[in-house]
Amino acid sequence: MTSILKRFSFLFALALFLGCGHSPAVEAGSAAQASANAPSLKTIKNTGGGTIVWGPVPGQRTYQTVLSVMLKRVETDYGDRPQMGNMLQSRNGNFWQGFFTFANKKQSGSTPMTGMVIIYAPQSGTSGGATLIDTSTNFTTSANSMVQALIKAVQTGSQGGQSAQSGLPAGSAPAAGAASSGPAQQLTPYPFPDQTGAISLPAGWKPASAHMGDVIASGPNGETLRFGFVIEALDPNLPSSRTMGAGRGTAPGSFVLLPYNEDPAKMYQDALNQLGQKQRLGAITFTAQQVNDQHANPGKNFIMMGTVQKSDGSAPVDAIIQLLCSPENQMGFEIKIYQVSAPDQIFKKETPTLNAIFPTYTQDPKRISQMATANAKLVIQADQNTIAYEQQLTDASDRMTQGMSDYLRGESVFVDSSTGQHYRGADDLATALQNANPNRFQTLPLGSYIQGVDY
Repeated sequence: MTSILKRFSFLFALALFLGCGHSPAVEAGSAAQASANAPSLKTIKNTGGGTIVWGPVPGQRTYQTVLSVMLKRVETDYGDRPQMGNMLQSRNGNFWQGFFTFANKKQSGSTPMTGMVIIYAPQSGTSGGATLIDTSTNFTTSANSMVQALIKAVQTGSQGGQSAQSGLPAGSAPAAGAASSGPAQQLTPYPFPDQTGAISLPAGWKPASAHMGDVIASGPNGETLRFGFVIEALDPNLPSSRTMGAGRGTAPGSFVLLPYNEDPAKMYQDALNQLGQKQRLGAITFTAQQVNDQHANPGKNFIMMGTVQKSDGSAPVDAIIQLLCSPENQMGFEIKIYQVSAPDQIFKKETPTLNAIFPTYTQDPKRISQMATANAKLVIQADQNTIAYEQQLTDASDRMTQGMSDYLRGESVFVDSSTGQHYRGADDLATALQNANPNRFQTLPLGSYIQGVDY
């Protein structure tokens, strides 16, 4: 069960961020009945057994306070106070998971019950939680199907049953999340040709390229995605970055020049524009509507939502972007981008599907590293071959120059075979020596000149 934390570390955060289940119509009718910080929890009656309660808990900033909300809901629903076991924390510090037991006192016989609670409580942004509950005798059987039902609900916003409360407080989610409708489309796995990763895509989507974990694909209605896009950044605030040739707002080669503590939306925009300028492409403008800091440690992890406008006059597109930054080293840092975008109306219609694509992406860091090392060796070998070729050209030129000089001066190079010594002298002298003692003296042709000796 501990693997659930890893599977939810992006998926659940993105679902809460987009406001899955957000319903403006319900909000308008319930605004007078609930405060802006009231939890909006949804209930799923799992077809495989058990009950799931999940949703955002706005205003809560610690896992203890969110846990209290979720357990209080259990006590209200079943009439008994849950007894908690140990809580496990995810590596990034945003997720907790634990098990609890209680008795269903609202049912005759006070049936023993077992539950699992998952808490999402970032340092900023919307918190949330989920409980998965069944009878103690059936929990081990139904737990997996409840997890799958919760994952599906998170991906699609589908409630899968009657909801105790629907919707989020007005203004708590972006419009794209609010306007999404219907379940996510069925996805088909696409393994990368170089075996460095895989992603699942809806019908009609076509991969344009997939290499070393970096995949580009497009959909039939103007949708595009790029996952695993790596950008190397030099930090202008680090004096050592200047040794790489960074200065005056530019960076060499495929590097970009960005401060590590830059605003994430501006970092994304500036990184793409610097690369675009090197490739003579038009600029883009990214207008962030939501920025959620996942507080990764080490490094940085941001989930952003907004619009991307190209300078070519085309219509802006809505985008979901995950931007990761590695810890900074003495030169700079690495940026990795995962992005899905689509025209406004398509984005609203397909939000559940676009959301569902994110957790399907996988990569093989070991194979990527092996390929990068192999590529580096090829580059080194290519450089060595180029240097050797250039040296051959230089040697041939020097040899020909010396040969022309000897011809014009009427000189030849001859060798004394008894000592191996080379001499340069007049053509007549070389010929006389060779004629007098052909076994000892020989005149050398130009091709036998030795570099550093004869030229």
